Amino acid sequence: MAAGEFVFVLDWSGSMSGSGIQKATEALKIFLNSMPVGSFFNVLSFGSNFNYMFDDSKEYSEKNLKHALEEINKFDGDMGGTDLLWPLQDLLPKPKATVNLPRNVFVLTDGAISDSKGTCQYIG
Repeated sequence: MAAGEFVFVLDWSGSMSGSGIQKATEALKIFLNSMPVGSFFNVLSFGSNFNYMFDDSKEYSEKNLKHALEEINKFDGDMGGTDLLWPLQDLLPKPKATVNLPRNVFVLTDGAISDSKGTCQYIG
């Protein structure tokens, strides 16, 4: 896998509480531990609202990875609804971490998102 900017969009809605968020965070940890050197990353959690782990994607380093893993251990499915459109509308127009690397966006969800038609039209 080549270096890039990796943004993991994690469903943190009520439907993900319990085993759903546990499985998603386990997958996220595997992804984070497998990124190539020279990459950048961020985690965007969403539900009825959304928030970024970092203001801007951070360079993949031992320090940033450790911080991310500590934060992920606190995750719980408690952000209400499942509105994926708003976070994508915020994320996709943002400048990439570096112009030389492609942005890769991974959505981790149970698939029960609201306005799936509008979301698909937006990214389509």
